[in-house]
Amino acid sequence: MSLLSQPRPVHPRERLSLFTHSTLGHDVSAALKASSPLDITRTKAVQETLEAPPPSPVDFGRNGFHQPSQQSAEDMWAAARRRLDEEAGVVAA
Repeated sequence: MSLLSQPRPVHPRERLSLFTHSTLGHDVSAALKASSPLDITRTKAVQETLEAPPPSPVDFGRNGFHQPSQQSAEDMWAAARRRLDEEAGVVAA
């Protein structure tokens, strides 16, 4: 008897796999054959209805953190915070 044909206890969170479920390929194939084919007019009627999400408020552009620098991480974060505050019009105390 092969390893694939031996019954195993099925855990609800177990990943579906052809190795652990020997009939899965046949089940999927049968389901696809039994389902109705997609109507070509229905697939062309799909239109984009949602707008793109707003841009990220985080500035990943200028003075990226991937540049080699002699500054410490704290100094870099402080400089980035000051720059964001300046752009927002916040006056430092």
